[in-house]
Amino acid sequence: MGMCSALDTFCGQSYGAKQYLMLGIHMQRAMLVFLLVRIPLAIIWANAGRILQFLGQDPEISAAAGDYACLMIPCIFAYAIL
Repeated sequence: MGMCSALDTFCGQSYGAKQYLMLGIHMQRAMLVFLLVRIPLAIIWANAGRILQFLGQDPEISAAAGDYACLMIPCIFAYAIL
């Protein structure tokens, strides 16, 4: 969400300066970068249960958090486009 908030500033400036072409370029580049960033993040989320257990968290809670993170993986790609 932080990366998307930074994009809001660029798009607002482009729109205010009536540089609509740059607005589109910012949006397209951001979507590409966001999708690329989401790939390593999805890998981390897919292994979140094991990572949490390795860091010393309760195994039962780690398993539940890992299951939740796996279910949220499709959402992060939707957020990249949104």
